[in-house]
Amino acid sequence: MAQSLSRHPLYSTWVNMKHRCTSPRNPCWHRYGGRGITVCDSWFNSFETFVNDVGPKPSPKHSLDRINNELGYCPENCRWATRTEQMNNKSRSVYVEYKGALVSVNTLAKQIGISYAALSKRIANRWPEDLWSTPPNSVLIDPTLIRKDPKPKPLMRLDWVRTCEETQTVPT
Repeated sequence: MAQSLSRHPLYSTWVNMKHRCTSPRNPCWHRYGGRGITVCDSWFNSFETFVNDVGPKPSPKHSLDRINNELGYCPENCRWATRTEQMNNKSRSVYVEYKGALVSVNTLAKQIGISYAALSKRIANRWPEDLWSTPPNSVLIDPTLIRKDPKPKPLMRLDWVRTCEETQTVPT
């Protein structure tokens, strides 16, 4: 390579990848080398081979991603990915089938314009798929249940309710 290695745009990516997998002093080691993630010999021993295999970084928003998080760094298991793509590639990501496609709940929530929490609750509560994308408070309201009387009636007589202090028992 003509230019100094340390000036190459991928040099720090290569060094940091190796360091995460080999140095227990690295703050991220427990998620990489500490759980058996390694770098293949051809990449570990040759920066030029690493660069030739991964190719140029598509944009500043991309970083090196392992496709299968249980396997190490090697040509067959690595790609350039955006932060969103990497977030969807975690072992804790939840996927659902929506309109015939498998998609992460996080991505789907962004696509249909509701929060991750709202979509997760709708899925957990077994809402039909066609209602997942409806705006909050706009579904499942039966108009016959809406009260015409503006003043709600109490559900119980308030004088029957005891305070916490009245119901506590005193140890003997």
